[in-house]
Amino acid sequence: MANDGELLLVTADGGPVGPVTVQGVDFTFPDPSIRWVWVLDARHTPYDELPVREVLTRASNVRKKYVLLDRARYEASLPGADLVS
Repeated sequence: MANDGELLLVTADGGPVGPVTVQGVDFTFPDPSIRWVWVLDARHTPYDELPVREVLTRASNVRKKYVLLDRARYEASLPGADLVS
């Protein structure tokens, strides 16, 4: 895992859904109806090495509704920031 910071769930089009809480190996999504099968975990290689915009495109291409990202990485990708983080 590239980063163990605060996690954020975003939609495949980049809109924030909310924070993800982690207790041990248990992840709690902001909406209890969200399932792992709908989530692209972008904390791992190769996704942690790609620009956020590319990760969102890949999530959409593989029909994932959500992307799990490090909050700092997401915030660095917001308009006005360089989308290479």
